[in-house]
Amino acid sequence: GSHWRSVGPAPGKPLHPALAVLPGLQTQNDLILLATDTRLQRSADGGATWSPAGPWTQADAAPAETQVAALLAESSAPEYLFVLTGSGRVWLSDSGGLAWRDALPAAAPVTALAVAPYFGIRAWAATTEGLALSTDNGASWSLRPLPGGRPITALASDGRVAETLYASVRGGEVYRSDDGGATWADLARPGAASVRALALDAGSRGLLYAATDDGVWMRSVTPLQPTPAPTPRDTATFAPTPTATATATSSPTATASATPTHTPSPTATATATPTATATAVRRATRTPTPTATATPTVAPQPPAPPLPRDDDRPTPNAPPAVPPIEEGWRDR
Repeated sequence: GSHWRSVGPAPGKPLHPALAVLPGLQTQNDLILLATDTRLQRSADGGATWSPAGPWTQADAAPAETQVAALLAESSAPEYLFVLTGSGRVWLSDSGGLAWRDALPAAAPVTALAVAPYFGIRAWAATTEGLALSTDNGASWSLRPLPGGRPITALASDGRVAETLYASVRGGEVYRSDDGGATWADLARPGAASVRALALDAGSRGLLYAATDDGVWMRSVTPLQPTPAPTPRDTATFAPTPTATATATSSPTATASATPTHTPSPTATATATPTATATAVRRATRTPTPTATATPTVAPQPPAPPLPRDDDRPTPNAPPAVPPIEEGWRDR
């Protein structure tokens, strides 16, 4: 931020534009998203050229309906975009901005919005009635309690652990939740003014910043570490074949009656040695060679481990957890 250069005028005539940047992967360019008063503009060349997306409201709508308060997006699911207007309505697009719909048509006005990667997008929308949570990209919402029972003024989520959420309420107090907003812990109040915005350090996730009317404050927080996805060795205890185990445990010669139709040769009974693996007969390959029973590659494969959640996927050289510091807020 020491030096700046102009990349040209913003497209359209936005009175209150909102900006979001989705970092490009490898050789791809960053995607710049600019929310004007009526529609979304996209640029993939650093702002040199722009392409318009679809409008989210009527052109003759009231100024409060078109004024953009926030534009939120995630690189893991760039097709899902959220726009919060000055009137408290949330517009949602699942097509990268080509089409929009009212995400919460029957809800009270939304005062703050936050998103996090979670099999797509997990979203929170704070209203005067409660905190609305969606775990299915905004398709459905459930209501959670307000921290301290007061309206929320700002929200910030942890990009690595989707269950961790920070919220400031009217009066200046800041709260933290590690269960998606079901319960809250008080982090005290930074300064004596209202909190306008919250931001979590993206690198260590151990510093929380609060922008207030009298300056920017920060404090240390202890981030939760993502749970690693299970490895194939964690699932290697599954039984190879449920049908063959019944003959292997009865007696050493019991396997002769279990395979008369598959191995007509009398030598196939040699594979009925009282070993612990019931797949020694290897019916799938119908081979009479006893030594082939030790080949693990022909055994029925265990179920594939579940796909890791976006927020559970470990990253190399992840920073260690920051130890808890109870010194509270510090003025920056």
